[in-house]
Formats: sequence, C-alpha cells, structure tokens
Amino acid sequence: MDSAELIGKVAALYIRQQLDQHGGGEDGDGTARFILDCLSADQTAASARAVLDDPELAKKVEIKLPAHFMEGHALPQSVLTNRRATFFRNAPCEKSVLLIANVGDDEQQSLKELVPIGAPELLSHPETWVSIASDGLPLTEEHRKWWAKAISGLRDLRMLSLERLSEYILLTRASVLEEGHPIMLALGVALPALHMPRNSSYFNSLNDRTRNHASRWKSLYEAADKKFACYLHKLTPTQMVLSESDLETTFERVKESIPDTIHEIVRAFIKAPNGWNPEAAALAECEWEWIAPLFDGFKREKFDFRKATLDFYDEREPELLSPDERNYLEQLVKRKATGAYTDEDLEFFNNHRNELKEDRKLKSAWDKFVFGTPLETEDFLSGIVLCCERLFSKERPAISRKLKIRCDRATKKDLRELNISAGLYFARRYRGLRALFGRRVSWDVGPLFEFSDLVEGWLATGKKLNDSSARAALQLKFVLELEVEFEGGGSQKYSTQMLWKFNPNTVATEFVEDLGRLVEHPLVRSTAHREPLSSKGHFQSVDLWDVKTFVPAYGKDRGSFIGVYKRVNDIAITWEKNLKVAQE
Repeated sequence: MDSAELIGKVAALYIRQQLDQHGGGEDGDGTARFILDCLSADQTAASARAVLDDPELAKKVEIKLPAHFMEGHALPQSVLTNRRATFFRNAPCEKSVLLIANVGDDEQQSLKELVPIGAPELLSHPETWVSIASDGLPLTEEHRKWWAKAISGLRDLRMLSLERLSEYILLTRASVLEEGHPIMLALGVALPALHMPRNSSYFNSLNDRTRNHASRWKSLYEAADKKFACYLHKLTPTQMVLSESDLETTFERVKESIPDTIHEIVRAFIKAPNGWNPEAAALAECEWEWIAPLFDGFKREKFDFRKATLDFYDEREPELLSPDERNYLEQLVKRKATGAYTDEDLEFFNNHRNELKEDRKLKSAWDKFVFGTPLETEDFLSGIVLCCERLFSKERPAISRKLKIRCDRATKKDLRELNISAGLYFARRYRGLRALFGRRVSWDVGPLFEFSDLVEGWLATGKKLNDSSARAALQLKFVLELEVEFEGGGSQKYSTQMLWKFNPNTVATEFVEDLGRLVEHPLVRSTAHREPLSSKGHFQSVDLWDVKTFVPAYGKDRGSFIGVYKRVNDIAITWEKNLKVAQE
C-alpha cells in the first residue's frame, strides 16, 4: 500500500461513515453529493478505486471524474466524463450517492453546497486512518487510541501535507509489522517520513495517562521539528546556516562518538547541498543519539555578522561599497548586538543582498537580523507581497515553488477571540485572494474567510460577540512558508511571519456595512460631512484614518459613506424617470 492508496481508502471509509451517520447531506432528489476537493490526480484515482472495490459503496455511489485529469490511471470508462463538475451539481443521478471531483479553482465557489472530501475533512478523523493502517497489526485497542492521539497532535501543528502524513502512517505500520516494534517505538522510528531524524525512544517520556492527550503529542512533535529537524537542512534552531567547513571541523572533533558504520553517511551529508535531499534522508534514518554529537559539538564563537560583513567586503572590489556605506558598516559594528534593525540597515541589505548570497552563512545572518521579527501591516495583500520578497530573497534557483499561508487562529474557538469588526472586514476584504492565487498557494486559515457565517451562528445561539479593542483582539498572525525544489535535487522550506492589524479608528470599520448596502442598491447618492471641531475644540480637516472627523447622521455611523436606503436617493429611479421624459 502506497501513500495515495492509503488516502483513497480513508476517503472511501469517510464516505461510508458520512452515509451511516448523516445520510451524506442529501439534496432535494434524494441524492447525497460528495466532491473530492483539491486532491491530486493519484489521490483522486485511488479514492475512486477504493469506492469501486467496496461492494456496498459500489452499489450506492455513482462516480463522475474528469477524463483529462484521470488520464493514465486506468479507471473504467463508466466513471469518467468530459463535463465540468458544476454540471453535476443538480444533475439527475440514478444512484443514491454521487461522487465528483473539483480540479479547477474557477468552479470552487459554485460547488460549495456539495459535501467536500479534502485534506481538512480527512485529517479531522485520525481514528479513520488508524482503523485502516492498523488492519492486521497486533495492536490492542489502547494502542490504536494512542496512535490516533499522536496523529491528532501532529495534525494540530498544521505543518504537514496529506501525502507526508500518510507516508508517516505507512512507515509506522511497517515498523510494527516488519520490525516488530511496539507502537510507541514505531512512531519514533518513522519520524524520517516527517523529515525528522529517527528517534526510537523519543516518545517514551509519555506515560499511560499523557499518551491520551493530543496536546502532549503536539508538543513533542513541535519540539522535534524545531530542535532536531532543522539540522537535517543544515540549519540551527535559530535558522543560522551550518557551512560545510563548520560541519567538517566538528565531525573530525567528535567522530569517535559516532558509530563507524555511519561515517560515510555523515561525510556524504556534509558534502551535500543544504536542504532536504537523498543525503539528508539517509542521515535521518540514523538514530538521533548516533548523530547528535555532530550537532552538539558546535562549540564555536558566536557569529558576528557585522564584523563578518566588513571582512567580506575587504576581500572584494573596493567599488562595491561607497564611502558612506563603508562608514555605515563601521558604525554597525559598534552598535549593540541586541539592537533592532533600522531603515538604514534595510536599505543596505536591499542594495547588497545579491552580493551577500555568495556567503550563505553571512546571508542567513542578515536574513535573521532584518526579517527575524514579524512584518506588521494593516493591508494583508501588501503584507503578502513583502513577505514573498523576504522568502524569495533566501532561495537558490528552483524548479518549483509552493507557498502555504497559515493563520494562528484557525478554529471557531480561536476566532471567537477576534474583534467582530476586524473579522468581518478581513473576510469581506480578502476572501477573493484564495481563488485569485490558485492552487500554487495553499491556505490553512480555518473558517476565517467564512467569518460572517460564524457570526450568524453565534447570534443564532445567543452567544455574545467580541467587540473588545484590546490589541490581541485586533490582530491576526500569519506564517508564510515557501517550499522549493532545487534543480540539482532536494528541497528546502523557508518561512516568515506577518502580523495583520485592524485599526478600529479608521473608516474601514464601516466598510462591511457600506458594501452590503451597495450590493443591494448599487446606484445611490451618498454624502459624508466633516466634523469641523475636534474633541479639544480645534478646527480639523477630513481624515480617513480617524472616524471622529466625520459627523454621524441619521442612518449612518461616523465614517460611513452609504446611508440607509431611501428611494429619493436612488439614482436608478431618477435615471429611469428622466429617460421617460426624454423619450416623450
């Protein structure tokens, strides 16, 4: 069983469970309509095969998948179609269940009423994965429960693709089945599937009670990713690059502490480029306690990138630096190491970033200095652009790139803590970005773009809405991750942070209400009046960043430009009347 086959079996079991529990959300003609949402071609084909191989589901489910997308997967002609998925949204179906696939971003909005089967839905049922993966394994019910809790904790980190998680589960299964490891050891043995070093005893710190808490598993996986996985990419936990010379020096010093049988693997890793590649994968298969001395042995002086930058340019052509820039570097060396970067620092970095790339270690230090703190912005779109500038400045020539945008508030509970005006503004202002960016950008933001639906649900259940003006309630933190595949093989992941802030004192607070009224009546006369005196009695001008410079009027709050609808202000009615007069 490979990764796609496991995902297909999980999807088929998910359909069966939905039909047993809810009837699948049947529509008016009695047909439950499911849609494989943004799965790869291999995963979609495997899901179709799993349904066809299940005698009970095969009788109930009619499958219609795009023929061009399934080309080369040897599926029966009866399950292929040349029609778009939107055709089957309300099309008659002879069976009680219809299964289609969404493979185009232009159709996603039109298919929202179908029951989706995508990564979020499949990942939300870890027990389903365990049910399939544990088939034929000598595991007790308690062991299966621990395995499901481990998957839940890993899922909650929101850092893995569906494919990588399935590979981890399969490697765990193989460790139990072929090597006879208990499930707790097997989960550590399988860590290389997550691009983490193998550590058989890593989860032994959990006792019988804590093994039943997903949060404890999450903490351990998070620690493994931050403290150990980075070394396989030749990075320290602080994202400083480990150079080949540093690793060679350290290896020569500590090689007596590393088993002789893996010396060649270590040497190949040292010679290999940075990032995830076959050499890093081979090193990951070695027990962490065997290779830890290679990284624990880094007892070097703290890297002073300020002085290293001066030395870097001393060895190169003098004309690379102007007299002012050389003076700037000399002053930079004298500054406190803990000082925050300035506009002058950023200007120098932008002007010389291509030159600094010649020394990856030095470039990495500058990246951390300039980009170490989250980028703060009140415009999410411009924030994405600036974050992409950070990310693309770090990478080497690549053959493919994938961008993932993750929000730290991705659950309904988290979003309850967001200011209601901030949430509604963000969802209305930016929800079109997902369709605009297409499939090369993946989003892990939960129901953030459906915030208005959450508000309706809270109101229906009588829950109080959050109107707090505290700083935490007016901001959202995002992590942008760029995963690249290099021309020479291997991959690397770069990340940066963005802090989006909502200012409740600007006219943006009325954007949602104004736009809602415009949607209903697009052609209306609108006026806004200036508040001539400030709260201190001074004359003031109109300021879009301050709603207090506007006068509230009947049917309009401060900062609103579109009032409550009145026929007398409807330009469409006036235009029609005047058109009739002109005709007469």
